[in-house]
Parts: sequence; C-alpha cells; structure tokens
Amino acid sequence: LDDAAAHGLTVTPYYEKEGQSDTSLATIQSDLAYLAGYEKANPGAFLHVDGKPVIFVYNAAPATSRCATVSKWKQATNGFTDWYVNMKVFSGYATCADQPSSWHQYGPASAVQSHLPYSYNVSPGFYQHAESTPRLTRDPARFRQNLADQVASGARWQLVTSFNEWGEGTAVESATEWATSDGR
Repeated sequence: LDDAAAHGLTVTPYYEKEGQSDTSLATIQSDLAYLAGYEKANPGAFLHVDGKPVIFVYNAAPATSRCATVSKWKQATNGFTDWYVNMKVFSGYATCADQPSSWHQYGPASAVQSHLPYSYNVSPGFYQHAESTPRLTRDPARFRQNLADQVASGARWQLVTSFNEWGEGTAVESATEWATSDGR
C-alpha cells in the first residue's frame, strides 16, 4: 500500500468469497472491518469514490447471483454508506429493490462487456493455463479498438479483465514460457 501511494496509485479489494458460496453477513462484516483497518492506516493508497473506500464484489456463485445478496451487502455496509460497493452483474440485477453503488461484469473470455452507464469492460485475451486453446485469442489491433470504444463509451468504470494475470493468459510481462514469434 505504501508503494502504491508513493507512485500515485490507489488500490481496491476484489472480494471473491461470494464467487464460491453464499458468505454469511457476519463474515462479510468481519472482513470489511479488517479491510477498514488497512484503509484507515493507508487512506491515500485506497481508492475512494464519494468519500468512501471502494470494494468490488465477485458475486458469481449461483447462490450469490441474486438480489438477496445485494440486500445482504447493503446491510453489511450500513446501507452502502460505509463502502462504495461495486457488484458483479447477474440476470435481473437492474430490477433489485436494493441497488449497490455500481455494477460491473467479470467475463474475460469476451472481448467487451458493456453495462452502461456503470461499466465497460475489455479483455486482451483469455487463455486458461490448464486449457489447450484460448477462449479469446490475443489480438492487439482488436484490443486497441476495444480500448478506444471503451473510452468513447463514457462509462464510469472502464475496466480491463484481466491485466497481467498469468493464470488467465493475460500476462504482459515477457517470459520464456509465453514467447511468440512476434514478441507479443
């Protein structure tokens, strides 16, 4: 966190427990209290929106891709007043009675995921380490165009999924194991 702040960067957690199962309210509250300790000790390193620390939630499990999960996060964050909560979209998300601070999609096997006005997500490619072929082939020309379209979208959150994640084949750092004939 100190290094991020020293370089003018901010960080935000991506809460992935909801991607596996329906996390209890008490666990979420405990985890948020733990993260709040880091945020208070390093406020310049944490991303803030509307004066609140930001947390992204990966609510991708069948039990968490529903409106009840949004309501649980509302309760865990004191009505979304303690945290700026950005949750993963799911079928019917726009009709939930409770709405988080914002929405995003996590779908790195798709070149573009647009959920305006909230988010516009692009992927440079997706090639899981254990799979024999890419789900989304890396194409620098396509990616450049996707980025230009993203900027033109005006979305509040302009995201890249994922960037430099070796397990998902989006590494941008050079490595002998991932060498290509053209050096990309």
